[in-house]
Amino acid sequence: MHNFKKFIETSHGEISSMLEKHWEVDHACYRTQTLSEYEELKVVFSVSFNLLIESIIGGRPISTFKLSQPMRVNELFVDLIELPAPKPGKSYPKGYEHLEVVIDISFEELMTKYPTLDWDTSGTKKGLNPELQASFGTFNVKFHHHSLEHIINIEKHPMAHSFLEQTDIIKKLSQFKPLLSGTIPLGIDLPESDLDILFESQDFDLFNKTVLNHFPSAIISTQDDFTIAKLTHNRLAIELFCQKIAPLKQNAHRHLRIEGRLLKMLGTNFKNKVIELKSSGIKTEPAFGQLLDLNDPYKQLLELYHFSDAELFSRFEKYK
Repeated sequence: MHNFKKFIETSHGEISSMLEKHWEVDHACYRTQTLSEYEELKVVFSVSFNLLIESIIGGRPISTFKLSQPMRVNELFVDLIELPAPKPGKSYPKGYEHLEVVIDISFEELMTKYPTLDWDTSGTKKGLNPELQASFGTFNVKFHHHSLEHIINIEKHPMAHSFLEQTDIIKKLSQFKPLLSGTIPLGIDLPESDLDILFESQDFDLFNKTVLNHFPSAIISTQDDFTIAKLTHNRLAIELFCQKIAPLKQNAHRHLRIEGRLLKMLGTNFKNKVIELKSSGIKTEPAFGQLLDLNDPYKQLLELYHFSDAELFSRFEKYK
C-alpha cells in the first residue's frame, strides 16, 4: 500500500506531542505527478482499499479510498487515503504529502498554542470543511473540524448537498460559526432524517433575526440556553441549533465525533446494526447504548469522548 502505515507512523511520531489523544488522525494524502500515474495508482489502491468517491475538485479528479478494516498504527486507527491528480499546469513530488487531523479547538487557538510553526491559513475560509495547514519540512499536516468521510457522506446525500449548495447557508450564517452535525455526516441517516447545523451566539435575538432574514419560513423556538430554527428544503427537514457555547464544545458535536470514531473502529456490521435499530424507531444515542451496553448512553458517550483510539478499541472490540 505504498508505505501507508510507515508514513502514518513517521509523521504522527513527529507531531504527536501537539495532539490531544482523542483527536482523530483521519487520513493521509498521496500525491501523483501526472494524470496517467493517478489512473495507475487508482488501480493499485483498489487492491487493498474500497473507492468511496471520485470527485472533480479544482479542475482535477480526487479519489478517496477506505480500508475494509482500519489499520492500527500504534495508538491510532486509520482507514482512509486520499489520492489527488495534479492540478492542470501544476507538478508535485510523487508520494505522501500530508496527514489530516480532526481537532476540537478553533484554528486560532491552535495557532496561539504553537506560534512558531509555519502556518498556512489560506484554507480557513473554505465553506463546508475549512482547514488549517502547518508545514513540518518533509510533510504537511492539515487540521479540520470534520473527518473526510463525514464530508463525503454529506456530498453523497442529494438533498443535504443540494440545500447547502443552493442556499449557501454556511456563508450566510458564518458569523455564528456553523458546524454540521447529526446522522447524515455519520452515514447512518434514514430517509426521514434531518440535517442538523450547530451555531454559537451570545445574542439569540440576533441569531433568530438573521435566520428569518435568510429563511422567512423558519419556525423558531427559544429557551433559556438554546434556540432552534426549523425549516424544510425540497422535503429535507433542517434544524439550526444555537447555543451560547462554541459548536465544537456542544454535546451534539461531541456525540457525532465519538460515534464516528466508534463506527470506524467497529466496522460495517456494527454500523448496519445501528441503522437497523434506528429503523425500528430507536434514537441514535440509545441505539449505540443498546449495542454497547451503555446504561446512560447520552452521558456515557460524552465520557468516552476523550478516549484514545486504542482505549476505545480495547473496551469495545468485542462488539464488532
